[in-house]
Parts: sequence; structure tokens; C-alpha cells
Amino acid sequence: MAREIKLCKISDIRSGKARSFKIDDLEIAVINLNSKFFALSNICPHQHTKIVNGSEAIVEGENIICPMHGWTFEIKTGKAIHGSGRLETFEVFLKNDEIWIKIEDEQT
Repeated sequence: MAREIKLCKISDIRSGKARSFKIDDLEIAVINLNSKFFALSNICPHQHTKIVNGSEAIVEGENIICPMHGWTFEIKTGKAIHGSGRLETFEVFLKNDEIWIKIEDEQT
């Protein structure tokens, strides 16, 4: 069963920027890519460090880069470009000028 969780206002994350959230035991990063929002696991599979700290993130084009060792991931898919593994993705939707995500119960 999926839960819908409100994260923030759309205006809180400018284009090309990101923000981190903690929901239960999940660390989630939300990235604004040309006014489209994507949600990914915020933990790099390499050293298990945060990719986005608060609103500090390295976003280059359609990729996000782990600040620890430079592993690079596609924002839209979570697929690793430099490094291995992938970041889990979460469904994002907008409602009433707010950013929401869907999380399956087994994900928390």
C-alpha cells in the first residue's frame, strides 16, 4: 500500500536545485530539473553518505554527483553513470502548489 506524503511548497526548490528530506528511516532527495521534480534515495551506495545535505547539492545538467567520491547518477532514473549501483526512485506529484511523493509501505 502506498502512502502519499507532502514534502514542501513547489517554490521551496528552485530549478537546478535540490533539497533533502527524512521520512521515517528513508533519506530522500528531491531535485527540480527544469520545473520537473524527481525524488531519489539520498544515500550513495558507495560510502552510504548523503548526496544532498539540506539544500546543498552538486547538480550538473540531468545528473547529481555525490560530494564524497564523485559518483554520478541520472536524476530521472537513479542509474549510476560514474560508479556502480543505482539510487532508488520515488513517484513525485504536485498538488495545491506543493510537492508530494508516494512511498510504498515496504520502502520505509
